[in-house]
Amino acid sequence: MSFPTSPPSGRPPGPWRFPRSHAFTLSNGLPMLVLPWHRLPVVQLQLVHRAGRWVERPEERGVGRLMALTARHGTQRFDSAALANFQDARGIGLSSSISPDERGVGVKALSEHLDEAFDVLAEVALHPSFPQDHLDRQIQQSVESRRHQKGDPDALAGEWFTSAIYGRDHVYGRARPEEEDLRARTRDEVLAFHARHYGPDQALLLVLGDVDPQRVADLAERRLGAWRSAQALPGLPEAPEDRPARVILVDRPASEQATILVGNLAIERRDPLYDTSRVMNRVLGGGASSRLFLDLREQRSLTYGVSSSVDGGLFGGDFSAGLACSGDKVAEALRGLFEHLQRVRDEELSEAELDASRRYLIGAFPQGTSSLGGLGSLLSSRWINRLPEDVWETFMARIAAVDGGAAMAAARACVRPSASTLVVVGRGDELEPVLAAYGVVERVAAGSLPA
Repeated sequence: MSFPTSPPSGRPPGPWRFPRSHAFTLSNGLPMLVLPWHRLPVVQLQLVHRAGRWVERPEERGVGRLMALTARHGTQRFDSAALANFQDARGIGLSSSISPDERGVGVKALSEHLDEAFDVLAEVALHPSFPQDHLDRQIQQSVESRRHQKGDPDALAGEWFTSAIYGRDHVYGRARPEEEDLRARTRDEVLAFHARHYGPDQALLLVLGDVDPQRVADLAERRLGAWRSAQALPGLPEAPEDRPARVILVDRPASEQATILVGNLAIERRDPLYDTSRVMNRVLGGGASSRLFLDLREQRSLTYGVSSSVDGGLFGGDFSAGLACSGDKVAEALRGLFEHLQRVRDEELSEAELDASRRYLIGAFPQGTSSLGGLGSLLSSRWINRLPEDVWETFMARIAAVDGGAAMAAARACVRPSASTLVVVGRGDELEPVLAAYGVVERVAAGSLPA
């Protein structure tokens, strides 16, 4: 019996079009997109708002997350048990979330329960009651989560990294709320935060699934048309500015390994180079076939995993690369890591690497649109980040057009080893001499907070 000696050749991607959506505007100015999708008898409602955690005032740290977590536990019409029973009897799923950039409320249901799904959405988004007992529970859970983060090397590295590159005054670099912040939050603050920021302006309603667009528009008008605007949102955060590169050693004597994170400010999501940077990063550290993975893990056996990413949001973006390894391997791991970061800037990617990256991104993209959740995420991202209307229709063509010169331009915009901040979490006495080769080492205790 003979076995193949080469992988099967991939077929070119077939024709694909992003599904057509229908746009409406309610009488109160709320824009709405309806995307019919009749493969299954289900519907998904998403109400997204541009008032993310960036609208929190310094004195109310943590209030946005507590608002989002508690909103789904009671409204003016339903107490917590009644709301849960109403959902369970109809198989309705409910989510409530907040990120630095946006706030979202989502409802999933069978399409036969579309009316009831709108009831749940309107109640939770417009009339949450924030019951005191549930607020107390969310505060305690958030306190426990914060305690856990302080013992997690990945969380420690990430917090020190974002603080160093963005600064504590930027929404992406803010310190997470501490126990004293969380316990100081009151129900009146949460109610006031919700009333102050959430209205139909700066919001978008998405309805996807087995629905008729006009019927959905009529339902939305009846359930949400009376919603009125809140106060105007504060001015948008300024774009982050480059800060001095730093070497930060978070001394954690109990660590069995060293956790390494290195990177710098890069490009925001709506930058024209963003999609090109995804092609570049796929080659550098975006998967198990990337340069970093094949070298540092497969060839040198320095780590179980290594990766890099380009992350862009509404208010800024960054590049980072990270891994974990034993303390005695840190010097070699850092040399290899920085060698690859410099190389991707200095040398054009090979055509074989570019072709594999382009094919992966083009081939994977339709998979992300095979569910209502994937479609909704793409439409929401387009709106939140103020991307062009045809951004998803033209995505595969843009990726296919990326050549070596474009990928190098993206690398030089995103990957800047000489301006990188290096954060390492591990045993201080063992690691400080190694890190001194990369600059003045700031040694901090694992329990301390970025200042």
